[in-house]
Amino acid sequence: MSNDFSDERLNAFIDNEMDLAEKQRVFEAFRQDEALRKRACELQKTHDLIKLTYQSVNPPTSYQTPLRSQARPWFLSNMVAATILVVVSSLLGWFGHQALTPNSSLLDLARAVQPPQAVNSGARKIMLHVSTSDEYRLNIMLEETEHLLKASRKNGEKVFVEILANGPGLKIVDNIGSAPARRLQKLQTRYDNLYVTACAQAIERLRITKGIKLDLIPNASVVRSSLSEVLKRQREGWTYIRI
Repeated sequence: MSNDFSDERLNAFIDNEMDLAEKQRVFEAFRQDEALRKRACELQKTHDLIKLTYQSVNPPTSYQTPLRSQARPWFLSNMVAATILVVVSSLLGWFGHQALTPNSSLLDLARAVQPPQAVNSGARKIMLHVSTSDEYRLNIMLEETEHLLKASRKNGEKVFVEILANGPGLKIVDNIGSAPARRLQKLQTRYDNLYVTACAQAIERLRITKGIKLDLIPNASVVRSSLSEVLKRQREGWTYIRI
């Protein structure tokens, strides 16, 4: 079945260029075809890396945002965010087996898209790239992460998780005291196999554009750029999941 879907068709799905009926057909195909799921995940990963590359390049000082971008209707942004949430939720529901529970979907997703070099390693390593400030999505991610860490400790499994905050996702590492940030701090105190990092370029961009000097939560470290961190972790066999 995987060959029935061209890259162009999968890219249209990823870019939210399909109507609801077509999306439902794609989701049904995903449920039945593991190879197709992996192809879609690889294409999504490529999209994310391209986006990260552009985010890592600062525009010239004379650059002006096109008017059509400045005038983007608010409801379009909400629609895009809602669509991404639906896609993520669907992804997390793809990978089922007899031991699957409602809260174990993050691990199942990681198992399905893990790089080849991670299959035979002694530990499971997962990078969660957080680029949203939506508290609902952040709390879902934190709930999944807590369940994964708790289950791995109980079962004596080696699992390492890195939460990489970038762009609007810096909210989760802001020491100003948002609910997700407080929840993340509690997880850090309980699990030494949970790493929290923040993109230095995004922090600097926030300072320049909005005059905000970010105060990071304790035990959060700063990496040069999200792109370099993602590429480094993938070379080391970490599974990349974008939130």
